[in-house]
Amino acid sequence: MLGSAFDRLLGHDPSLEEESTSRLRELLTAVGEDSGRALPLAAAAALAELDAFDEGIAEWPRKGRVVEINVATGFERTLRRVRRATELAADKPTADALHTLRKRAKDAREQLRTLMPLVPKRYGKLERRYTRLCSLLGEGCDQVVLARACERLGAENPELAEAIERVRGAAIARFERVGVAALAEARAVTERSPRKIAGRLLER
Repeated sequence: MLGSAFDRLLGHDPSLEEESTSRLRELLTAVGEDSGRALPLAAAAALAELDAFDEGIAEWPRKGRVVEINVATGFERTLRRVRRATELAADKPTADALHTLRKRAKDAREQLRTLMPLVPKRYGKLERRYTRLCSLLGEGCDQVVLARACERLGAENPELAEAIERVRGAAIARFERVGVAALAEARAVTERSPRKIAGRLLER
């Protein structure tokens, strides 16, 4: 992930290209590989947790008006969480706030992908907007991770400290620019009432 984030940053700021670039990319790739080794354990823990819900899910009703109401209510709750996360991030656009917004936006996007066949025209358009929002937020979060990795690498590799600091500054600047675009998209996508959006499921 760090290597691709670095490459994306270079695409936006070619002035960062220099002789030390390849060496810095090697260091960032190594950091990314080390952090990725914990993923299998995290995935196993998540699967174990999901297995615990199987019995309860098996007892859910499968059809009828009560199901439609429950689904619509749950979707409305998800959309309200996105709106709240947007408000918090707009008030204080920190990396943590934008990361939380990204998680809430991904929740909404995945639910839209499931519900899209029920309201294809309206939900299809909304899913595409959420996909764009998630993409912007994802790039912003990647640049934050890149900047934090550079802080550590700069201390460990003093011979590359100047180049690393330039990359760190560029990553922070890119995060700020992407954050502005993401918040504008989030405000636009959450301006409609969550109740009205979710209510489309009950109007079919």
